[in-house]
Amino acid sequence: MNQTLFKEAMKEPVRPRPPMPPLPPAPRLALLGAPAWLKGWEAVRSSEALLPWSRAELAWTTLAPAEADALRVRMGWGPEPRWVLLLGEESVASGTQCPEPGLLAGILERERPSKLQRLDRILERHPTHLGARRARLALLKARMPEPRLERVLAEDARAAFPPAEMGFQDYPLDFGPDAPWKPDPALWQWSAQQVLPRLESLLRSWPNQQAVWKAWLAWARFHPERPSVVAFSGTLTLWTSRERWMGGLSLEVLRAVTEELRRDRNYPELARWLDAAWRARLAQRRNTTTTYVEEQRKDWEALGPALVAPLVETLRLIGRPDQARDVETTYRDIMAR
Repeated sequence: MNQTLFKEAMKEPVRPRPPMPPLPPAPRLALLGAPAWLKGWEAVRSSEALLPWSRAELAWTTLAPAEADALRVRMGWGPEPRWVLLLGEESVASGTQCPEPGLLAGILERERPSKLQRLDRILERHPTHLGARRARLALLKARMPEPRLERVLAEDARAAFPPAEMGFQDYPLDFGPDAPWKPDPALWQWSAQQVLPRLESLLRSWPNQQAVWKAWLAWARFHPERPSVVAFSGTLTLWTSRERWMGGLSLEVLRAVTEELRRDRNYPELARWLDAAWRARLAQRRNTTTTYVEEQRKDWEALGPALVAPLVETLRLIGRPDQARDVETTYRDIMAR
């Protein structure tokens, strides 16, 4: 038996993973009948005490007559209106008067604590736990707009970027002042003023770290002074030529540079940035294998609108049409292959 066949024969059989167990049903707060305290019930629903539970974690409903009658018979209740907390078909708590929000929250926390509460407990014990911090950030972001939770969201956003000794990772702040849920300007501007100096300190030590640049760009949009990416980059001490450093920047940074320099009509400087990025990517392509280039086709497709088109336009504006034509032709030939 040759070595390849021997290795195939010795492979462990692939066993299918068992299916995930079904999630337990969300608790239901239900009304039986039409009580006189209906307005109070609506106030409980929007109370601060029940804020930790999202709509997916706590359902509010009115039981259909048939289900309500069956439950009354099973529990031995009379015909009077009442509220009931159900876990599946099991009644956990009930009453004929409007419940106090704190009492109801206590029962819910005992029976089915919310995801937010579980993450709160982890972060109370381990405030530097990045996994829990980012999980809570994602959870809170999905709950926006909710002014009562936005302060905690901003706190998690400030704390979610890892220290340099842990390595650099993608930053989870993927929204800006134009988010559909309209972030509170005062809250996020203050947060940006706390975060940007820390990120700038990191970039002065590691000016090539794209994850840190991504964070800087995200927070700069919230900063009241809208700091200039071009001006800040000019303060960095580089260990290589500035053109070579420009060539290694991500498309996110190049988009921000393009937007800023177009706004200032500084087309010669924009041509310098974009030309450096274009030449760097051509050099990288020449130094890679055919297989690797094919794997990067999507990256090259993204270069069209983000780099090639603005570079061609800028070269024409500053009177370099021949170079603009060369860039267009080269890019077209690359994509045709």
